[in-house]
Amino acid sequence: MKNTSLDSLIIKSEEQRTIVYRGAQSNKSFFFKKDGESICMSEKAYELKKLSLRNDALPYYMATMSYGAGEDFTTGETVFDGVLKAAPGRVTYIYNDGAVKSEPISLNKVNDYTHLTPKKISVILKDVLIETARSVIRGDTDIWLEASGGIDSTLMGSIAKIVKPNITINTISLLYPYYEFRREKRFIDSAINFLGGNPLYLDGSKSLSFDSIGSSYLFSEPNLLMAGIAQQKMILESVSMKNGLLLNGNGGDRLFSLGPFFEQGVVLKEYKHKWMDDFFFERLQFSRNEIRKFNKFSSGENFISGVSIDDRWTEREFAPYFDVRRTHFFLDNEVTSIIHALWSVEKEAGDGKWILKKYLPELFPYDIISRPKKVAYNALYVRSYKKNLNKILALIDEFNEELRGYGVNPKLLSEHVVNISNGKLDGDLEVSSVITFLMWLKPLLARNIIAN
Repeated sequence: MKNTSLDSLIIKSEEQRTIVYRGAQSNKSFFFKKDGESICMSEKAYELKKLSLRNDALPYYMATMSYGAGEDFTTGETVFDGVLKAAPGRVTYIYNDGAVKSEPISLNKVNDYTHLTPKKISVILKDVLIETARSVIRGDTDIWLEASGGIDSTLMGSIAKIVKPNITINTISLLYPYYEFRREKRFIDSAINFLGGNPLYLDGSKSLSFDSIGSSYLFSEPNLLMAGIAQQKMILESVSMKNGLLLNGNGGDRLFSLGPFFEQGVVLKEYKHKWMDDFFFERLQFSRNEIRKFNKFSSGENFISGVSIDDRWTEREFAPYFDVRRTHFFLDNEVTSIIHALWSVEKEAGDGKWILKKYLPELFPYDIISRPKKVAYNALYVRSYKKNLNKILALIDEFNEELRGYGVNPKLLSEHVVNISNGKLDGDLEVSSVITFLMWLKPLLARNIIAN
């Protein structure tokens, strides 16, 4: 394979500066701050010394999460005072005097496939995924797959089987004993039978989102994915072994459903909830505008750079606790250009994963390629709030003083939490951002990593 660098982190030290090349799908972070006459650097922010939060840490974090659980790939800012981050999909130059320059990884070196027919482009796509799989799988004798019964996870299993036809794929699936999930196991079983998998079923209802409140795990940054670490833990513990390989289909929605012409998060309705005071809302708006201002790429360029594929927070922050390599096969520099070309030249693009359905149907059982959309998870989300209501309210009460310092009314926030637990989902993203921020902050304060 020519170059599989969307997941790279390359650090080069020179006499006057450090150069950090961080791929758009990098599973490692790189933080740095000026400390006196020197520059301190680390892949984990909490390993840096003398950490303190910026005074608008919570509204800044909420602004970055406004567009989904992804990294801020434009400003390089973090929730820590004076701490910057090498943003994904960029080259960052860190000078010894503290100056910083950042520029996007060149986007003009990718191949143009638009002169080819869609069929020929799809053949190249399949070849690139197979070559990526060869590089990722290497000498592994055990492969695990998060099997959801969806198209993207099944794609990962099919490509893995092409690379190693005789290997048994161990599948892990979360099942929920709720009526809206009643049909899902049929599709999960279909994928497992198609792949010849060795299935492991886990009861996801035993570990709903926010069950991890009170966790002692240390993470460099808060992220909405923290809400589900109890469920992720169930899966990772099942794979936990030295250098275990776990595949997932994350990224497929952006690549195959949304495509390169959907600019995520550009249009965002600004809404001031009752629990926000004017200062908090102003800081939230300011941070959102800064992120927009620095995002100078078009949606197509963002797509080709790879930063829009998926956030790899679990790979960067959580999977290492279990010695698990969790990844997917969308890591070659060319994959986004190939898919961009298909979206550009196909005159009759359909709905929902049309590229895979039309051009690579042999990689799926028929009932999965033709299945209706997977169920919405809103009801599961409400159940999670209801199950963990007392834990969430206790967390808000514990950080009453800190929340007021940011401009949040804890009493009104708690009322909003109760509303969500009763099925009123308006403003759930903002509330979940506050909760995950507090979940992240608690162990850092407990270990005196951040001054209280």
